Parts: sequence; structure tokens; C-alpha cells
Amino acid sequence: MRRPILTCLGMALVAACGSPERTVQPRPERTAPSTTTVSGPVWPAADRVNQSALGAMSAEAGGQVSESPLPVLVPTDRQMLAASKVVVGASHYTFASSASGVTLSVQASSAPRESPASGRPGASASAPQAQFSAGERRVAITENEGIRVATWFENGVAYSADVECATTSDPRCRDNAYLLSVVRDLVFVGGRPR
Repeated sequence: MRRPILTCLGMALVAACGSPERTVQPRPERTAPSTTTVSGPVWPAADRVNQSALGAMSAEAGGQVSESPLPVLVPTDRQMLAASKVVVGASHYTFASSASGVTLSVQASSAPRESPASGRPGASASAPQAQFSAGERRVAITENEGIRVATWFENGVAYSADVECATTSDPRCRDNAYLLSVVRDLVFVGGRPR
């Protein structure tokens, strides 16, 4: 008795859904949003290398700068420069330092072709748009768990700078002023054009 009930149920479903030979329309092909294509980093002129900042870095960090595939930007704070580490990869670099209760890092990557901060067509719609000026740089700033991050597009690559304070009471991390001043004062110290 169960078999005829299941058969009747199956036939009713087929009738309700239409003919079994019904064709399914293909979905339109999804395409990635358009982006601005960058053929590679745009290198500042060699005479723009800030020798004072480069000289204030440790020999190891300065040596890594010369291996970077991207233009390296660093802060001008002497304590940060003296305590810095630089890590270089095939398509990125990271400057990191900690001094006087603040940890600072500056990164660049050639992998992204558009910075959320650029405001240009093709930048991710869900990413924050440039909201602030840090000198001539237009940056977007986000904050998560006390770490403030500025992002922008410069020299044909995407950059970011992160600031984290050792204590929540540190005024440098209560608002964007300190981070904006760091980003405004970043200087070019070299890299290796390829």
C-alpha cells in the first residue's frame, strides 16, 4: 500500500513542478568587478631617498630595505627607526617597530590593484572609502580592538599603517590624530626596482 502512495506523491510533485524534460536556464556568468590595472610600482626618484631616516635604521633593517620589490615608506621617529625590523617578500614589505608604548607597522603590497582608500571605480564596494587627509595622502581609517589602521594607494601599490598602544589610556590611540601624523610624515627610504 505504501508504494502506490509514494508513486502518487511523486507524480503529484512532478505535475506541480512541471515536466521532467523542462530545461534549466543557465545563470549569467559572474565577472569580477573592474579594477585599475597597475603594471608595477611607480618608483620615486632616487634623490628622494631620505638618507637621514635610512641611516637611523639598524644595519639589518636598512639592508632589507634595499631588497624590497616596492618603494619603502617609514616613519621619521628616531626611536621607531632604531628599533625597527623590516621583512621583505616577493610582492610586499613590512616595517615594524615598538617604542615608548606604541607598536607601529607600515606595509605595502603589490598584490591588490586598487586600494579601498583610493575612491576610484573598481575599489571594493564594501571597503571604507578615503575619509581623511594625511598631508597629500588620502586615507581610509578603521579601528578594531584598539588597533587603528590607515590604508591608501601610492607609488602604484597599496599601503597600510597600523598603530597599537600598550595601554588603552594612551592618548595616541584614542583618536586618529597620531596615526594621521605618522602617515603624513612617512618618508621614502628606497627599495630595489625590478
